[in-house]
Amino acid sequence: AKWQTRFAKEQLCEELDALAVREDDADAAAAEDVRQRWSALPPLSPDWEGRLAERRDAALRALGDADARYDHVDRIRDCSAERRDALLELELMLGIPSPADLQKERLAVQVRELRDRFKRTASGGVVSAEDLLLKWAGLPGFAEARDRQRCEKIVAGLERRR
Repeated sequence: AKWQTRFAKEQLCEELDALAVREDDADAAAAEDVRQRWSALPPLSPDWEGRLAERRDAALRALGDADARYDHVDRIRDCSAERRDALLELELMLGIPSPADLQKERLAVQVRELRDRFKRTASGGVVSAEDLLLKWAGLPGFAEARDRQRCEKIVAGLERRR
């Protein structure tokens, strides 16, 4: 249930991000619907609730202010590669195959991860799969159906590890 609630709230953030990217005027009724559905969900752990609430609030601000909207849309575009790479890194950590068309990007992430692992080992910092998933969930943007399925496989992999 914990993961389902996390992803329900992340999906609500995605809905708001998608509204912000649309060219037409902000849909106040849709934004209010998201607020109500969010309120109906149980609270998450403080780290997840805080990160997702920040993302939700940024999207809501964007829907209410034209300047904030332009900034938010730019941030969504800027975060798209980071979101893609986070999913690839999670798949690597959990031994889950990545889509065939992303093998070049997966290799680049793998090389970067090996390089960073040496740096982290020296400093003692290690990033867990759950921390990386939280980072991904906190970044603005919206997943295509394929990426949503990849996320579901990642969550299933995390649940098996427990």
